[in-house]
Amino acid sequence: MRCPTETPQSVEILLAYVSNSLEGEQASEVAAHAAACPDCQAFTRAQNAVSQALDRWEAPPVSLDFDRQLYQRIEQEVSWWDLVLRPFRPMMGSRTLPVAAGSDQDFRDQLAFDLG
Repeated sequence: MRCPTETPQSVEILLAYVSNSLEGEQASEVAAHAAACPDCQAFTRAQNAVSQALDRWEAPPVSLDFDRQLYQRIEQEVSWWDLVLRPFRPMMGSRTLPVAAGSDQDFRDQLAFDLG
């Protein structure tokens, strides 16, 4: 048997082996190979560690108000223009937003626009 760690498609076979999804002869063949192959042993140990960690993990509880807050946030429409201007809001205290900068002051004055 060619080592399943050598090709991305064959890694799926190892994942199925680790999750006990293989049946019959294929399961026996992969088990025999994994017992003798250091790469496959390392892969199966790592996958088992991930699986055990996920089994131990407990999701934090969801607040009772989660759905309402989620739908409220989804319904809030934000215009694309607001998203574009968001990074410049700290500069908007001067009520003027420079669109482009140049070396000539008159040119910069023409490109600035009044937000107010």
